[in-house]
Amino acid sequence: MLSKILDANPKLASYRIEEGKTTNFRGRHYCWVSIHDIGLVVIPPHTLETYGVKPGDRLLSTRGSSIAFVLVVKGPILETARRHPEIRVFEWDKR
Repeated sequence: MLSKILDANPKLASYRIEEGKTTNFRGRHYCWVSIHDIGLVVIPPHTLETYGVKPGDRLLSTRGSSIAFVLVVKGPILETARRHPEIRVFEWDKR
């Protein structure tokens, strides 16, 4: 599946689009962002807006479709996760 997305978006495949700029494939948004040396992924505000993520939202990392890193911001999976206090919460301290 990933090869189909990249074949349809050669600029995405070769990093010739701006980091965080989204492109569409079959009704879904895709982009690329760097993973920093310490394992930090910083997603630009305009990209978060495209995905409907607002400041203060909590994101749930889930097992995806083996295409990409998947985060959930709303829906039944997130509601179920909220009922499980044993799930670790990681927060970034901007200081």
